[in-house]
Amino acid sequence: PNGRIMKVDLKNPGREEWQEVVPQAGDMVLDAFQVIDTLVWVTSIRNVGNQISGYTKDGKAVDRIDVPGMT
Repeated sequence: PNGRIMKVDLKNPGREEWQEVVPQAGDMVLDAFQVIDTLVWVTSIRNVGNQISGYTKDGKAVDRIDVPGMT
């Protein structure tokens, strides 16, 4: 229910062929994502704060930025 990102080959779109790029995490709610060049950038909410994470298209986490909350 918190969201995850899947990769689907449109030439072979059967559900059994889907690949998970960003897994669902119990303490993280996916808010949005954008593919920029070779990375998938994900905005999520974790522990009442925002976080931006970068992943390769194969799902390897490569960067994370914690966004300061409002005070």
